[in-house]
Order: sequence, then structure tokens, then C-alpha cells
Amino acid sequence: EAQHSAVIGASYNSFVTRRAPQHWSVVETKMFYKCLRMVGTDFATMAAFFENRTRKQLKRKYQVENSKNPHLIELALSPHARIP
Repeated sequence: EAQHSAVIGASYNSFVTRRAPQHWSVVETKMFYKCLRMVGTDFATMAAFFENRTRKQLKRKYQVENSKNPHLIELALSPHARIP
């Protein structure tokens, strides 16, 4: 009976499927900014333009770019800014 009372430990991480990290190419980053200009911060809509990126990845990309390049994010979201 002692053999059947083994405890199986499960946590949140037991049920999460994780993907290997995917680095953003220059082409993908440019496409990200174009989509950001078209649809704004609607990451669910933006995900339709990217085959291999999830909404969560796009939102994280936005957060990273907003901290690294806030001026580019501001340009992309500004309706009156001219993009070179």
C-alpha cells in the first residue's frame, strides 16, 4: 500500500508548453512597425499578418521596442508623422 501512495508534484509549469526563443529578424521588425502603424496596438489583429508569431510575442516585442526605441514607437503610432 505504501507503493501506491506516492505523491506526484504538479505546478503551473507542468501544464505550460514552452517554445524555443525565436529571434526577430530585421525584416520581421520592419513588418512589425508597418503593422503597428496600420492597426495600432491591437496585437490580436496584428497576429494575422505574422504566420509564426503569437499575440503574446507581438505584445512582448512592443514592450521591448518601447523601452529600447520609444521614438520609433511614437512615430509609428502618430497619425501625422511621416515615415521615411
